[in-house]
Amino acid sequence: MNRLLAVMLMTAVSFATVARVSADAPQDDAFAQQRLSDSDMAELLGSLPAKSTAAVVESSPAILATLAGLEWGMSSQQAMTVLASDAKLDAAKLRKSYVTFDGQATKWEDSAAAGHYTHGNAEAMLVVDRKGVRTHLFFIQDKLWKTFEPVAKKDATTSFQRFARGLRGRFGGGHIKVAGEDRWIEFGSKRTRVRGVDGGMQAERYGVVLEDRPTLDKLSTMRVATIVPVQLKPVPPVVITPAKADVEALAKIVAADKARAKVQAPSAKVEEAAAAAKLHVAPPTTTELDAMAVVEDDDPLTGL
Repeated sequence: MNRLLAVMLMTAVSFATVARVSADAPQDDAFAQQRLSDSDMAELLGSLPAKSTAAVVESSPAILATLAGLEWGMSSQQAMTVLASDAKLDAAKLRKSYVTFDGQATKWEDSAAAGHYTHGNAEAMLVVDRKGVRTHLFFIQDKLWKTFEPVAKKDATTSFQRFARGLRGRFGGGHIKVAGEDRWIEFGSKRTRVRGVDGGMQAERYGVVLEDRPTLDKLSTMRVATIVPVQLKPVPPVVITPAKADVEALAKIVAADKARAKVQAPSAKVEEAAAAAKLHVAPPTTTELDAMAVVEDDDPLTGL
């Protein structure tokens, strides 16, 4: 706007100069007199208000209360330091909650926080529980740019209208917007966009989302390397369950083998009798001895 105003003023001055030159100056000096001097240009531009390059500072009391000491653009370490100043906060648990979204699937992929981050774009998250409220802090290039506060749908009577009414009392004003199956109520300031989002019919939660507008405006240029997360959990062993018919057939085969072995194998008593017979040999009887005796007359070696 400032640049456009400057161009308009310069154009008007140029036309005035041309008109004056046409009336008063010789034709060969017209071009030289159309140019503004450096001092005239500096005076002209100096009269225009300078464009501010400083970031807008958040001033909404409701938003500041929600951020609770956090500021947009803080690093993850700075955010941890601010949060750790709360004596009731478990600092070790806070540090443990820090997760980077670098392509490896995390436990958050199927949570209410899914959809508020991408993998492969230098994004990370901290989770903090304060005064019974869980807040997810999102970082991109290690700068805080978004917070997400899930709100449970306590029962079927917790309608979106009731949820939106509660946010109006918290942030004031607000406009309900619908895009396809998505609906939300939007508030905000010049620095922060605030949305109350509906998780949908299948979701169990609503959510309050705060986003840094300067980051939001250039987010598409910061998320240029998005990748699909890979699940790296160990693959469970494959368990093969035989069909019922196969189990029954195998059982019949085993039973038949047992029956056949029982018929072919001698009984224990028979085995014991055979063993005893081998160990005990009865002495020969008199008849047996007489039969075994050699008759002297019949001995061919008699007389030798």
